Amino acid sequence: MFIVLQYPFADMRDFLRANGWRLSKPWLLSNPSVDFVRASGLIMDRRQGGIEEWAGEEIYGDASLALRLPNFLKKTSSTHLSGNSSISHVFRRFYSNGITSRMDIGFKIKPQEEIEEPICINASNVLRHLTTLPARARVQNGYHPSLPLIELGNMLAQHFLNATTDRKRVKGKIHPWWFSAGEPVVIFECPKKIPLQLPKHCRHILAIPNEDIAILHTRLNVNKKNYSCWFMIVGDSDPDAVRRVRIHLGRLHAECESVKQVLVNLYKEKDWANSLDSITSDLLQNYINTTISLIEKPKRFGIQNKCLLAAARTAIKLAPEGRITSLVSMRRQVKAKIERYIMESQSNHNKEKDMKSMPEINLKDISIDGDFNFNLIAGNNNKNLNKSSSETPSELQEKLKYLSDTIFNLTTRLEKNDAAEASKNLDLLLTEAESRSPNKAKYERYAETLIHLAQKTAELAEPATKAIQAVIKLLQQ
Repeated sequence: MFIVLQYPFADMRDFLRANGWRLSKPWLLSNPSVDFVRASGLIMDRRQGGIEEWAGEEIYGDASLALRLPNFLKKTSSTHLSGNSSISHVFRRFYSNGITSRMDIGFKIKPQEEIEEPICINASNVLRHLTTLPARARVQNGYHPSLPLIELGNMLAQHFLNATTDRKRVKGKIHPWWFSAGEPVVIFECPKKIPLQLPKHCRHILAIPNEDIAILHTRLNVNKKNYSCWFMIVGDSDPDAVRRVRIHLGRLHAECESVKQVLVNLYKEKDWANSLDSITSDLLQNYINTTISLIEKPKRFGIQNKCLLAAARTAIKLAPEGRITSLVSMRRQVKAKIERYIMESQSNHNKEKDMKSMPEINLKDISIDGDFNFNLIAGNNNKNLNKSSSETPSELQEKLKYLSDTIFNLTTRLEKNDAAEASKNLDLLLTEAESRSPNKAKYERYAETLIHLAQKTAELAEPATKAIQAVIKLLQQ
């Protein structure tokens, strides 16, 4: 079994004047094994590499110093886990793609000894044990006293905010909401051959028959802390396909929570929202527009993404009137998209609250007892996960998202007029690229302007040019 607890974060500093005094590295332009996240660890290459469908997954920051777990965890956990199992491996990693960041804590669990008749594992007990492990988060003067692991999201957000701030340039107060923590998620991967008792209210979301993977979802509460939980029940599957699905579930949750925190801050932090100038407002609108379009794609590399998104999205809680006054100054298209997104997230939350109680589900070998059937196929167009992402239109959306992140970073290094020009041409290029019939003369003109502006910065000239050329190449196909 393999279990990952994720804390998602939204880095608001791209939408602040002076970029919130954020360090230029290790964000986006990292040199593995050389650069590091202060008081956390080195930037490392991911051993198995990233995945084409999501940018920024190929490197991570070792976060071993950011979070301390109990000593001798591998030895002491066997008495608390079901089925006479033990923790054989633990990792702590920090990922960032600019605005969307996350910290993953991974636990590999294996049976302590081989037995003829596998013992049924109670998933609720395992999750309760792992999420309440006493852990210590890094603070400025050492480590905070131990708290349950599930409760450390806000504390870790403040650690990474402090660790990535240029202290020499700080002029004024650093606000906690600049690096906001979202709702945690757990991804619980279990082989079909291991009998597993799932929590109540667990819903079957999707089956991927070509890869023999079933995905279920539920929402749980421990110590009055809500979190989302995905279960991946894996049969005779390609390990690379399983890994890609796991990364997709984690990244989808992180992107959803990042958008949610940005919208909540737009409502709560009125002084900031009302002070947005033309540059930061354009950056904010472009981020919201491209990210919502990306996560709402009906399919992602052959997986029916719509049903996953419905489960991943949590309610965006605003005041009773549920309005964000700063939307008035936004472009009509972006404003309408935000209002619809908020309404759908709240509607989905209400449906979950109205669900009736379900009997607990027991997995033994490859069968399920209850109202679920793993042979249920959510659509007839599931594709093999090993096929290239270029067979789906999501590739263009991903390239546009990466381009937006790169240009966001570029504008923080340009003079005011050049930054405004870059933001304007990015917006025009995105609009043209997402139209039904992109005008070649127009999008090539906007791209040429962006490349010219990128040449004014030594460190971003090459990555920005490559990002622009990748988009143009897809548009010309």
